[in-house]
Amino acid sequence: MIQPIKLDEFIKKDIEKPSWVAERLIPKKGTTFLAGYPESFKTWILIELARCVASGGLLFGKIPCPKGKVLIINEEDNESYIKNRILQLRIRSSLEIYLLIGQGIKVDDPEKINFLSRWVKENNITLVCLDSFARIHTKEENISNQIAMVFEGINQLKKAGASVLITHHLRKKVNGQQLTAHDLRGSSDILAAVDCSITMQAEGDIITINQNKLRTDQKLKPFAVEALFNRPANSLELICHDEIGVSVPKQEIDMNKILAVLDKQEHRNRGEIVECLKGSLSSKKIDPLLKRMVQKNMIKETPGKHNAKFYFKI
Repeated sequence: MIQPIKLDEFIKKDIEKPSWVAERLIPKKGTTFLAGYPESFKTWILIELARCVASGGLLFGKIPCPKGKVLIINEEDNESYIKNRILQLRIRSSLEIYLLIGQGIKVDDPEKINFLSRWVKENNITLVCLDSFARIHTKEENISNQIAMVFEGINQLKKAGASVLITHHLRKKVNGQQLTAHDLRGSSDILAAVDCSITMQAEGDIITINQNKLRTDQKLKPFAVEALFNRPANSLELICHDEIGVSVPKQEIDMNKILAVLDKQEHRNRGEIVECLKGSLSSKKIDPLLKRMVQKNMIKETPGKHNAKFYFKI
């Protein structure tokens, strides 16, 4: 029976706060897409994440991962390829990582997804990794209602208690174009359905990781990971040298530019602010920012001669 709930009752509900598979990067009990072009280290990072979750370690030497069991489903590569990656990452065989490789798993197949969901629940699996999206369903990824059917299967895994990470491909590259969440290949319904979208770009041994969408919290700033190959030992280590922190919204950055101008001189009129920020912010952007900053009590507006307006910090 459908029963609406009053606001005061809803506020009193004990609702679980956002939690993480990988701190601030991959949300718990959510669907995350890890997308990139070929040879952008997607499978490497997927397996390294599995290691860090299964061991309760630090992803890239920086990001805490609470310990849990992991299931890797790979319909993209063969057993030899996966074994080689696991050995190169020096993953201990005693870790609770389970694998299904080339078993024809399709999340839109009711029989297989029902079995998989039961197994995930019975074995208390924390993270299910699917590699890759194009290989784990039979639908047309550019048709929205068909994509909805694919996510019905993925959502069954979440209902069984697991978080889901899926590798995916990007649209064809345009030279010089910065990657965004909308570069995911297929229907826009894919981006709408996921809780987190991460794009990756590799230049040589440096991988730039960009969290384009995060439903549950503020996004992280882009950061770089280095793939350190040790040829004599036939091993690979993925290390982040950057400080990892939240992404500052563009509007906040622009407001800080205006505050910096007002720091240098107590009072400035609009024209002076526009002149100081010439080449950095257009006058069309400055006007609504000034209005918003006044509303937020960040600055004060006072009238001057000939309808001029002066601004100063509070």
